[in-house]
Amino acid sequence: MFGHDEELERIRHLLEAVIYNTSAFQQENRDRFARIEHELHHLLHPKKRLSTIHIKFRKGHKPMAVPAVLTQVGQTVTAVVTGSDQFGNPWTGAIPTPTFTSDDTSSAVVSFDPSTGVVTAVANGTANITASLTTAENKSLTDTEAVIVNIPVEAPVLSAIRVDFQ
Repeated sequence: MFGHDEELERIRHLLEAVIYNTSAFQQENRDRFARIEHELHHLLHPKKRLSTIHIKFRKGHKPMAVPAVLTQVGQTVTAVVTGSDQFGNPWTGAIPTPTFTSDDTSSAVVSFDPSTGVVTAVANGTANITASLTTAENKSLTDTEAVIVNIPVEAPVLSAIRVDFQ
């Protein structure tokens, strides 16, 4: 067999190998666990992203139901855009400036100012207002809502009767 000194030297080499391999194993596992922890963090706490937009109409500061219904010539509402994140929660961050358009390009039903979102009733009918924007992630988002102009037509009132006996 081995002598006492040789046996101690052999044990020392074995211990060094175990310590070295254990240390390397631990570092490798630390790196793996760090990557797993990083991935889990992103799965459990994903970055919120603007994923949908919604056109809302307001009369002054008061919200209106969608579709907006205007009942007088000259009545106005303002189109504004709100958003939701990928979980359906209200978006609390900044929303990129939308581009507004109207399908009533001749202004037969409404006049529309795309720079302010102001919609003004002109005549009975329906106009669709569309908002489009591009998110910070370069995702295009669009929403379209209707504005219904329903100006009551007054029934004619009989104000005089003329009887002609000829």
